Amino acid sequence: MIIYGIAFGLITGVIYYIPIYMGYLYFPKKKGIVSGVVLCGYGLASLVFGLTFFALVNPNNLDPVYDDAHTNKYFMGPSLSVAKNVPGVLR
Repeated sequence: MIIYGIAFGLITGVIYYIPIYMGYLYFPKKKGIVSGVVLCGYGLASLVFGLTFFALVNPNNLDPVYDDAHTNKYFMGPSLSVAKNVPGVLR
């Protein structure tokens, strides 16, 4: 977990750093607005992609089914088509 946490933090920092730095070069007196817009765009992109991905994978809005122990829900049985759509949408 430590390696994953450090690696994920470093990579995320690199991803944030480049557009923020370029924005600072173009707008040196508005650093707060630049960093806010970049971080807002990064967050909104993941929100929009998540909703779009789920809409493409599950177009019929099927519900997951409980497993045999009735503890977890999975897309299986009548909603198996959702699980089968994932590789195609990822491509």
